[in-house]
Amino acid sequence: MIHIIRRPRELWAEAQGAVMVNGGRVVNIKNGEQVAFPIEPGEHEVQIKVYGDIAPLSSSPKITISVRPGQDVELACWVFTRREWLVNRLKFALQQETWRSPTSTGPSGEELALTAGSLVEILEGSRTEEDLGEEARIVDNSGSDSGVTRSVKVSREWTRTVTVAHDQATARGSALTIGPGWANLKIQVDQTLRHTYGIGSSVRELTEEEIILVVPPRRTVRLLLRWKRVWQHGLVRVSNSGGGSVEVPFRALVGVTFDQLQQDAS
Repeated sequence: MIHIIRRPRELWAEAQGAVMVNGGRVVNIKNGEQVAFPIEPGEHEVQIKVYGDIAPLSSSPKITISVRPGQDVELACWVFTRREWLVNRLKFALQQETWRSPTSTGPSGEELALTAGSLVEILEGSRTEEDLGEEARIVDNSGSDSGVTRSVKVSREWTRTVTVAHDQATARGSALTIGPGWANLKIQVDQTLRHTYGIGSSVRELTEEEIILVVPPRRTVRLLLRWKRVWQHGLVRVSNSGGGSVEVPFRALVGVTFDQLQQDAS
């Protein structure tokens, strides 16, 4: 049996979510509502999709759950606001909470503080740039008495990636420790970051730009490109209803850019 509770929120309370299991819609879930439905043992993909004409809302990432015979799975979903650049984006989120099984003792109190009712949030911080190397292009117009305009195309392939410093996780709140229950949330933290920053196993990005150079007569121009990686830094915060939380640092590669310098190489 799967139990899903949608935490009540005043913001976008009218937005309806459709519970999707293995690509098919099972039931709709409203603000503050709790639904339950049977499911066969095995692995299943679960997602909350936007239902109705709510354009600014995005669906939750898919999560994979493994159901053993006789077990109940508890899930929680909610709508949250994530700041992207200067735009607030509203998104659905979905989080597996805790196992309930008549044959298991369940997590300890400290583990429960981290697994039951946990909310995963991404808190973006500063951006930094990392040198990637230099590239030079030469346009030779030394043999002409006329000026010339040249179009130079530059490009660099790169792959999105994210690094999570799980070993630097910091617990906050009274009587809250990072116990064995934290290991159960590491995968979900990684999946949330990969979904947020569009990270795939084999997807390569291309930064490409066309530069126009004006070269005077009898001159040679050297175009110098200084390539840089752009890293987004931030924290993943996992919090519960009791006010406790765990914060984990991360950095994500979100772009490649360059500075350009035009030099007289005559």
